Amino acid sequence: MKQQKEFCATLQGKGKTIIVNVAVVLFEEDKRQIVYCPALDIFGYGLTEAEAKESFDLCLEEFFDYTINKKTLYAVLEEMGWKIRKGARQKFTPPQFSQLLSQNQVFSDIFDHHNLTKVDRQISIPTCA
Repeated sequence: MKQQKEFCATLQGKGKTIIVNVAVVLFEEDKRQIVYCPALDIFGYGLTEAEAKESFDLCLEEFFDYTINKKTLYAVLEEMGWKIRKGARQKFTPPQFSQLLSQNQVFSDIFDHHNLTKVDRQISIPTCA
């Protein structure tokens, strides 16, 4: 598995946000470039890496829009293994990479069967959710 520098586009929502680093893996499958964030279980894909990243950003935005509108963001993140400290000094901690490998069968299969590049990705989580 290759390690690459982060790609830095961040989702900007209304109000305050907390920036969190999450692991994202890039790989190829069926002549498509795939970007996958196991901590959020979100995929993006395209013919090129740039298209895959753009697709991922759109899916990330949709994930936040949907869960914020349904008022389920915190519950969904906690269900995925995130630790959330609420209150005046909110803090979001994604699950560890090793924890994701042992608990997420999709990610485990990707890790076992593809040549991956791991990237650290900054995301902005809206605090008003």
